Amino acid sequence: MKFIENADLDLVAATIRENAIDCKFDVRIESYSCKMVNVDKKEWKKMKDFNKELQPLSPPELISNEGRFGTSPSHGRFRHLSQSSISGGDSDFDEPHLVNAISRKVLFDLTTVLNHSYGDYDFSELPSESFTYFSDFNQVVRDVDSKFSSSLSNHVYLKDLYWSAIDNEIQIKGCSIFSLIPSYEKDPFTESGCIWSFNYFFRNKTMKRILFFSCRAMRGDSGFESSSPDEFMNDQD
Repeated sequence: MKFIENADLDLVAATIRENAIDCKFDVRIESYSCKMVNVDKKEWKKMKDFNKELQPLSPPELISNEGRFGTSPSHGRFRHLSQSSISGGDSDFDEPHLVNAISRKVLFDLTTVLNHSYGDYDFSELPSESFTYFSDFNQVVRDVDSKFSSSLSNHVYLKDLYWSAIDNEIQIKGCSIFSLIPSYEKDPFTESGCIWSFNYFFRNKTMKRILFFSCRAMRGDSGFESSSPDEFMNDQD
């Protein structure tokens, strides 16, 4: 997994942080190549040896009407959806029109992105039920924009800026979109001081790339300090 530098994405993320209202934003708009580096190959071999090919997902119904995650992934019922990706492709899943399962390689990519982005945590052993899939990009837009609408100054202008930058980098129409369901145990989205959060993985199989868009709104007194994925950029051989 290789972090792809993108000055436009960095600028958009910085602009969002600077326009936070009554909170601090931990926002990440990061692009990654799905090509494995040496350390990934070692971890992938472990995962390949001990996991079945198909990995079940939790249903998107676990997100409530407010766009917040409700119950534990293990309590959800899996279901079939009529679409398997925004572009109509089904390459991330077991068979056409069945999106309650993903390949172990997709699961590996998602957890590897999380490990890179949040270096203080270890997501390597997350089960696939910790993730859900979105067939409707508009649902993602509604969730993100509703959260930013009251917390982001100049939101009307900035929403076009961040969605345009994301589309330029990852070609949203060709993506499958996933999200991590916060566990209410130990993950960055359930830390003390986190008011709300969202996280989305835009996976474009044709481009062999994932764009990770996440934000945590932290209380002003939380002691939060911004971080970046720079520490692993040299570990790509």
